[in-house]
Amino acid sequence: MVKKKTMKIRTQSSKSSAVILLSGGIDSAACIVLLKNRKINVKAIFVDYGQLAAKYERIAAEKISKKYKVTFEYIKISSDKEFADGEIVGRNSFLIFTAMTFSKISSGLIVLGIHSGTQYYDCSKDFFLKTNEIVSKHSRDQIKLFAPFLDWSKRDIFNFCRLKRIPLSATYSCERGIWPACGECKSCKDRKELGC
Repeated sequence: MVKKKTMKIRTQSSKSSAVILLSGGIDSAACIVLLKNRKINVKAIFVDYGQLAAKYERIAAEKISKKYKVTFEYIKISSDKEFADGEIVGRNSFLIFTAMTFSKISSGLIVLGIHSGTQYYDCSKDFFLKTNEIVSKHSRDQIKLFAPFLDWSKRDIFNFCRLKRIPLSATYSCERGIWPACGECKSCKDRKELGC
């Protein structure tokens, strides 16, 4: 007998507008659909900070935004830093505070597609809770972080995408930033395991 798994979505009902950190991948695309289904006013931002995958991530983020009729904002940050594939330490903190500084958000939610089952600290509950407190204090309690999939696995998010008919072929996740995707980096292997 197969047990049906009930997926809980962390709620944040007091805010009616949201800025989604849209990477062009599966998780952030799922965030757009979830919030739009809740009638939340959604805006997407894509941050190009010189990551290897910036070009194809941006293309995917624009496609997803267009499909779901979401305002799309592109932010480019320049430096002489060269990134490799794999973990970029501090990435989610950087993206959150870039959104606070450059996206003109004065109240509402900053939404991340982070989920369970990853070893990265900036995808953990501890990171989320501590960073949310800092964001709240900076904004005089006007801005909150929202991570609807914090307790979900990647498989849970994939199943949600299939249920909602999110076009996963429009998303992009290759950390090496090549086309077609390399199939060898951690993100590509995750997609292969999911069958997408």
